[in-house]
Amino acid sequence: MIITGIGAFVGLTMPWLVIIGSFLIIPGIILASMPTAFMYGVAFALFRLLLGAFLSGVSLNVMSGAATLALFWTIPQPGLTWARGMLASLKEPDIQASAPIALKGDILLARPFEGRCDALCAALLKTPGVTSVRVQTPRGHSNTYRIVPDSTPGKRSTVIGHGLLEEWRYDASDPLAPQRALEAEWNLMMSEGKALLQSDDALEPDFTIAIEDGPAVPDAKPRWGRVDWSLEPSAPHRKALTITDAGERVLLRQSILSIFAPAAPMLIGTSGGIENFRFGWARRRLGDGRMYAEVPVNRLLLDHTSVSRGVDIE
Repeated sequence: MIITGIGAFVGLTMPWLVIIGSFLIIPGIILASMPTAFMYGVAFALFRLLLGAFLSGVSLNVMSGAATLALFWTIPQPGLTWARGMLASLKEPDIQASAPIALKGDILLARPFEGRCDALCAALLKTPGVTSVRVQTPRGHSNTYRIVPDSTPGKRSTVIGHGLLEEWRYDASDPLAPQRALEAEWNLMMSEGKALLQSDDALEPDFTIAIEDGPAVPDAKPRWGRVDWSLEPSAPHRKALTITDAGERVLLRQSILSIFAPAAPMLIGTSGGIENFRFGWARRRLGDGRMYAEVPVNRLLLDHTSVSRGVDIE
């Protein structure tokens, strides 16, 4: 335990040494594993001391090892049980559209990021039957965009994207050709006596397209950075695409729900990058899909709605 104790002290107090050692692979792995080895070694020694009055030899070592594993498997179980229960309570079934969704009228595009008119907003505005797109962020700020005759008074705006593209074969000689084609199509449309009008109108939507990527519980605060040595699970996270009509009937939904909780058996793991590398309880991901899984928003919209599909560049 002296060696693992010294290694654990060095690793925990000077984690940058683990980063340096990782460039040599083996030294980094050994130094990163020292805190866990020391923790298990201390527990094993304590169980040997307690059980030494009743057992000896091989049976003492076997029982001490089993007790050590049982201890570190049991400690995180309350957090894992809570995490599984939280996931079950938040889970909503995926819904596939029974028929293509004909988007029309006023569209509410709710999402956790950019409030300007991007590629998806532009694609919706180009969709036949769509009269306006209101882009709303979680903070409640929203802008409504319309394509109107150039003579219409009001605030003008510009787009930061020009539409959605179907899958195309990558051409290494001109990889930006599809984007240029979309931009040319948009510019041609705008040159025909039209303009992009921006306002703060909040019309009742005929369809709502909600894109989620954040805490699954409203007002939940991210706890990253405070959970390194906590046995509590992190806040549940949801990624989702949901389309509803004016009556709030769900027409399409696909979601990925996840939560991170201490792993069982307990281990001391590492996290962060070069600038914020640190130790903490190793965590496992519970929920849908694999690590870093994404909801294919654009693909789902292209496959299941009437959203404009850009231009044919073949």
